[in-house]
Amino acid sequence: MLYNSDYRPQTPTLQNSGDDDGETARALGEPRSRAEGRVQDEAARADVANVALAVAQALARRPQCTVQLFPVRRVSDVLRALRSFVPDVVFNLCESLLSDARYEPVVAAVQERLGAVFTGNGPRVLRLCLDKYACNQALQRAGLMVPRSALVDSGRDLPSQVVFPAIVKPNREDGSTGIHSGSVVQDRDQSLAQIEHLRHTVGGPIIVQEYIDGRELNVAVLGNQPVQMLPLAEIDFGSMPTGLPHIVSYAAKWDLDSPECSGTRVVAAALEPDVERRVRRLVRGVADALDLQGYARVDLRLDHLGRPFVVDVNPNCDIGPTGGMALAAARADLPYPELIWTVVQLALQRQDLSSLAVGRGRTARGSCAVDRAHP
Repeated sequence: MLYNSDYRPQTPTLQNSGDDDGETARALGEPRSRAEGRVQDEAARADVANVALAVAQALARRPQCTVQLFPVRRVSDVLRALRSFVPDVVFNLCESLLSDARYEPVVAAVQERLGAVFTGNGPRVLRLCLDKYACNQALQRAGLMVPRSALVDSGRDLPSQVVFPAIVKPNREDGSTGIHSGSVVQDRDQSLAQIEHLRHTVGGPIIVQEYIDGRELNVAVLGNQPVQMLPLAEIDFGSMPTGLPHIVSYAAKWDLDSPECSGTRVVAAALEPDVERRVRRLVRGVADALDLQGYARVDLRLDHLGRPFVVDVNPNCDIGPTGGMALAAARADLPYPELIWTVVQLALQRQDLSSLAVGRGRTARGSCAVDRAHP
């Protein structure tokens, strides 16, 4: 199991050794120091460590599965871990290197370059979906419904044709980092204020996106092409205090004592048949357009006419036992240990290595790439 060791300093790290790994790491874009990375929030990064433990426990239930753990901070650590263990499957949970989410695709690229079999999506999909604006534009070119969006580095870049209300958020962050109750803006002045706030707290670039003021849906998908849609879920904002926007902010996800967190919960979505058909058709289009593999989550919002719009795509989404993917799987009568093993089998299937699966006589060893950012 690979996991970032920069969250807990007492965790042993792999020592740098060997010029070959160093040269390969630099070719793949090795971050040279933590100062080069954007510092991610501690709560979100700590949660990934908890997910790693849950995944390891689920895999440990399989007598044919040997799990090895390797802490990683850099590309060179990933290279040495894979070369020293040579796993049959890498369960890839790594979301950053040196606390920088921009290196998530690099970890997948390392595995792909070494010919490793790894779970979830490849570097191309991870790189595209990490760039919210690029993903939005790719889906728009595919003829899919997305909110109108603009990409800016500062308020000077804000186009005059931006549609309000809008939501202002970091373009290259995950876990709702940088999203708060003031992120939904009603006019240009509020938008400019939020852009400046993000520039000084998170950094750019920043996406200013048409705010679809309606129900929010999450659709978890499982499988290689064609993907299987798990039961649809909805974010219930019924207990959200008056005056707060109905969005999943950072506080709603990570601050358990906040009114945003207590005001949101994930429930089974009850939709009119025609609306559900449109949602499923749109999610199928997203999966096909992006070539999603393994597991992912598509977030949508419905406008006042019941039309669905894609607001975010999360490849390799939260797969912890209390996350949306696990909850959707449970509604499909797929217990958590079976969900995790299914993800492993999908990785083997994608690489045409299904002979390593259960019953074929060879031990399937799992290793998990797990993110722990922050010392």
